[in-house]
Amino acid sequence: MSDPDRELRDRLHREAAEHLEALAEAESDPAKAQFWRESAINAKQGGGLLWTTRQCAEYCGVSASTYRDYVKRLGAPGPVAREPGRQGQNLHDAEAVRQWHANRAGQGRRTDLRRD
Repeated sequence: MSDPDRELRDRLHREAAEHLEALAEAESDPAKAQFWRESAINAKQGGGLLWTTRQCAEYCGVSASTYRDYVKRLGAPGPVAREPGRQGQNLHDAEAVRQWHANRAGQGRRTDLRRD
């Protein structure tokens, strides 16, 4: 990885950690606050950023229900964690989603045909 790419990645991790810490401070539910604190620590340590299903769908240019279909049928990265609480959202590894999206077949590609 080149130096500018590493600097950008490190800056994004710092910004994500700051945002997650702010969410933890604003959260009234102790379990959710702890979740956001742990996510901030993970981001500071260079761990993978986590996206909700909606964020994954936005990145891929589809609706959230279409992205969920991609997970079921096309091998899109599934959730790696879940926010705490009854209404917690599924969380996906952002880097895995980026890689999958970059390598997936484009519109109109005949994936049913095989060369022998």
